[in-house]
Amino acid sequence: MDNSGGRSSLPPIGVNARCTGRAERVPLKLNVLGSLTLDFRGGLDLGTRAGRSDGLVLEVRGFRMEADTSPATPGTGMLVTLSEAHAPLTALSVLRPLPEGGAEMLIHLALTLHVREKPHGDIVLELFMDPARHATLRARGATAFPPVDQHCTLQEPVLLYPRSRPHSRSADDRIDTTAPAGELPAFGLTLNPRA
Repeated sequence: MDNSGGRSSLPPIGVNARCTGRAERVPLKLNVLGSLTLDFRGGLDLGTRAGRSDGLVLEVRGFRMEADTSPATPGTGMLVTLSEAHAPLTALSVLRPLPEGGAEMLIHLALTLHVREKPHGDIVLELFMDPARHATLRARGATAFPPVDQHCTLQEPVLLYPRSRPHSRSADDRIDTTAPAGELPAFGLTLNPRA
């Protein structure tokens, strides 16, 4: 993106951005594991899809971040994964110019959380966002696309819920939004182009 003349020129439609991501010291509260502080690594794939009056629509093509509860001990502990749930009603992500220069990126995600045992890979916990809501990562002052050393912050805490029938894989299964089983209070993500 070019900031010449104090205005940001947005990338053309059809640009793909495959990014690595890191999020350090992320607080996570899970009913079954308690309060954790984790370092996540992973990636985010974005594409510029369409123009609109205030900027560009971004398509989230993939989001996956993973953290190890005990990185010093490979045979024990859990792997915690946050990924995009591909919910059909997730709000459109956008990249729009700012009057003061640079751009603002709003990335909307419907998140799923999986906790797996490291030794066997068995899923011990699977939680979802309320299907009527989404998580928003906001990057203000973006100057490049694909993002370079771009910091994004979660705009609101994310509540996570179990399925109404935890062991069912039925398409009819509903998310039980009566009582959260987890919370992601904050998430600061730094994005860079994937090599």
